[in-house]
Amino acid sequence: MDIWIKRASRAATCVYCKEEIKKQDFMVIGKLWRKLKSGKTWLIMLRWHTQCYIVQGVAAIKDKEIREPKIEKRGRKKSILPDDIRIKRLKIMRRRASVLQRIKAEVKKPKKKQKFEVLVHLGSLLDKCKDEIKDTGGIPTTWD
Repeated sequence: MDIWIKRASRAATCVYCKEEIKKQDFMVIGKLWRKLKSGKTWLIMLRWHTQCYIVQGVAAIKDKEIREPKIEKRGRKKSILPDDIRIKRLKIMRRRASVLQRIKAEVKKPKKKQKFEVLVHLGSLLDKCKDEIKDTGGIPTTWD
């Protein structure tokens, strides 16, 4: 449906209140396109007073909210862990992500510039993160 607002160039009838929209008053116009499976098309022109359009829109939204209450479903479900353990777990996961980033940066270096001791140290930090996270809800499946 196309919707726009303009001044009435001639008198019209409001779809909502069935009263006359006088010439030169502002009105909301809706153009509704329809099509049958056979291919026949037609359009319906709807005209409202500006206030009637707002009133019927608000009423439609309130009616929909009553019929279909909005339930927030976006995103992941919140963890059932207590807040203090969840914060601790998140810190461990961030630390592990940092270690993985450092490992990737070290591996990308040319062979001559790579330091084996650094990779061993970072590998031990990964194992340490695994041990720490066991107490905060178990090891994530993606870590294996």
